[in-house]
Amino acid sequence: SPEFDLLVVDVEGSEPEVFECFDIQKWKPKVMIVELIDLHPDFVIGAPEAVDRCKRLRNKICANGYKEFEANAINTIFVLEEE
Repeated sequence: SPEFDLLVVDVEGSEPEVFECFDIQKWKPKVMIVELIDLHPDFVIGAPEAVDRCKRLRNKICANGYKEFEANAINTIFVLEEE
């Protein structure tokens, strides 16, 4: 299996597009750090569409076997759950 330890995705708002092309189930990084702004108070008020896109991505990552280890207003750390 092509698993690896760490994936960091910080592409200034294009994170959902990255994950459209990245097969989580194939690569299964053990840890992912992803810039998701859906918890940032400035974006919640000023950019609701971007917030919705990030919420959908957060849900997609969790639906693929990851749990949130830590989250702040900018970055979320996801850890692959043990099988």
